[in-house]
Amino acid sequence: GNSNENRVFQIPYVVDAADVIPGIRTHPSRLLASPHEVQMAYEPENAITLSAVEPLNNQYRVAGMGQSTIGRLFLGLEWFPDNSRYSEDQDYEYKIQAHIARGSPYISTMYFNATPRLLVHRSLIDLPTIDGLTNQTKLVCSNVSGEFTNPPVLVNRHIQLRFHASDMTWMVFFSEPTEVQCSSTLKETLDTNPPYFELRATKKYTKGMVRIAMANNCTSGLNPRYCENGQRRDNSAYLNMLIRHADLYPTAKADIELEYPDVAETKLLNGVEKFHIRFNWNTAAMSSINNEMLGIPQIELLMLGLPHHQAILHATVGSTNQVIT
Repeated sequence: GNSNENRVFQIPYVVDAADVIPGIRTHPSRLLASPHEVQMAYEPENAITLSAVEPLNNQYRVAGMGQSTIGRLFLGLEWFPDNSRYSEDQDYEYKIQAHIARGSPYISTMYFNATPRLLVHRSLIDLPTIDGLTNQTKLVCSNVSGEFTNPPVLVNRHIQLRFHASDMTWMVFFSEPTEVQCSSTLKETLDTNPPYFELRATKKYTKGMVRIAMANNCTSGLNPRYCENGQRRDNSAYLNMLIRHADLYPTAKADIELEYPDVAETKLLNGVEKFHIRFNWNTAAMSSINNEMLGIPQIELLMLGLPHHQAILHATVGSTNQVIT
């Protein structure tokens, strides 16, 4: 259901579908650990929801995406037009699909004849950065609820958003050049107005994707939960890594393969048998969805790994499995 009690612990995020608009809501999480339990905590206001401008049904459906069962590494959710009933045979006018892959630093949404929309219950701390160019195109948001930037601004690949109370920096990636508009509460009026930021495209995607990733949770040193001694954290290397690897994404065919070789060939010196665990992500390229951005270099898939995973990674065909810290 759409309750905030129905969550997916995707790692590194917690995701649900419980915002005021339909769509996938992504919570940046923080770890709370004791000798007896481990919890992932979050503040709902810091989350980002990917939705559509078109009216959507509040109830999502688990999307098969050509698979007969829910995968061990991947979950797809989809939303159809408002007031519509789901039918296998129905050809919907538009829909959106959320792609949730375990361990991915990105959350992705695919749009089918729908217009991307993004909502955050925080206000911006400064102007968004378009395509990494701070001294050129400026996206100045309207500060009137329901009104948006006019004229819109063209984003070729990505936009960087920095928020006030959360002190978080998020990256938003587009599968094709997209004109966007925004509306946001001014920092100076937060005492009298609830904070919000809304970004939307001006045209439908026939078929396209938007991906989001948190790049920094201590941008200015303002968040005591994540910042040490009020000092900002320089996460520029990680931000640039997110940009370089944003094109490839896991698909619904992602799965785990276990290989048990011939026992006689795999005995180690200590007499322990070994076997291989392969995470096959079956990737696709965002830039190739509609061939709008061909020519972008496709750097191998970026995923997060826990320390005990990193210690046993080995290069394989199609991947260096390089650990980047």
